[in-house]
Amino acid sequence: MLIIDPGKLLYDGKLGLLRERFSEKHQSISDFVERYESTSMEGAVIAGQEGSRITFHFSGQDSTASEPIIKLSAQYRIRDLELR
Repeated sequence: MLIIDPGKLLYDGKLGLLRERFSEKHQSISDFVERYESTSMEGAVIAGQEGSRITFHFSGQDSTASEPIIKLSAQYRIRDLELR
């Protein structure tokens, strides 16, 4: 994988090594259509909750960016989702 920033080569290597080097914890900020009594996501911990908005932390080394979307949308109705 190559990562290029206007004219500069920032990274040239394997995706797995890139993950190890740069990704530790990621966040999923989820706005649900309704408020659920019990909300969880496998492989993640709840870092905060305000009404129907829940922030999950998960390891960037153990999952891809699409996994939280797949896991949450299979269990809950989501209005909006942001990954960081």
